[in-house]
Amino acid sequence: MAAKPTYRELEQRIKEQVLARGYSDPYEKEYKRKDGSIFPVELRTYLVRNINGNPAEMWAFIRDISNWKRWEAALQESESKFRSFFDLSPQATARVHFKTGQVADVNQKFCELFKTPMEEILTRTME
Repeated sequence: MAAKPTYRELEQRIKEQVLARGYSDPYEKEYKRKDGSIFPVELRTYLVRNINGNPAEMWAFIRDISNWKRWEAALQESESKFRSFFDLSPQATARVHFKTGQVADVNQKFCELFKTPMEEILTRTME
């Protein structure tokens, strides 16, 4: 989860983005539900001006990103497992781009088998 923005960071975002151009870039915060549980949200803040063009209020569009964060964590765990399996495999293993044949990644066993440094193998195609 992204670090919770400080009051100073939020104040700076309002000054440099919302007041300067009328809206903010998306940013993340944590909110608390009535039951006390914390959940992540993504916000985008917009400035509303009055008839004279002066800032009158700000609106924030808030989106619960709990599911996204769970999906992101699961993806990172899956990537970590794949990376361990790939790197620690007792077999020489390579990932190759399907259309170009460009070597995308190899494990240490692959380098040992071909007696070639990884940096050199990654510059080649599988032809």
